Amino acid sequence: MLIKFGIKSNISEINAKIIKGRKDKNNWFTLHIVGRGNILRFKKYIPIKVKYKIKNLDVFCKHYNDAYHYTDNTVIEKIISVENIGMQEVYNLTAGNTHTYLANDIITHNTGGSEGADFAGAMEIIYNPLGYNIQPVQNVYDKA
Repeated sequence: MLIKFGIKSNISEINAKIIKGRKDKNNWFTLHIVGRGNILRFKKYIPIKVKYKIKNLDVFCKHYNDAYHYTDNTVIEKIISVENIGMQEVYNLTAGNTHTYLANDIITHNTGGSEGADFAGAMEIIYNPLGYNIQPVQNVYDKA
């Protein structure tokens, strides 16, 4: 029903853990609302009666109103300070000469590739997305 208010959400069932002496042995459900716009629309259109839930929702909404935003799911905040945390282990991913790879079915890269790199592998993925089980995107850059 929330989708009628433009609120994208998900309900998941939580299995009750049977613990000796526990009175409520039934499963329960949790409503998940993610994204700035969805949370702000929820606050605007859905009345809540439970005081601690109202307070928690107010905290989320205050955070969203105090921050700088581009989209529903991206929050940009000012950096207040930068401090040295010492030597830390760092991980880096490179992938062949083109530096192109698939991550969660998205074509991505970490640089433009090495000088003289052959992008044939990346081009195969772009021109044959269904063969790699990824969502095709209309190619508006090549001339027909």
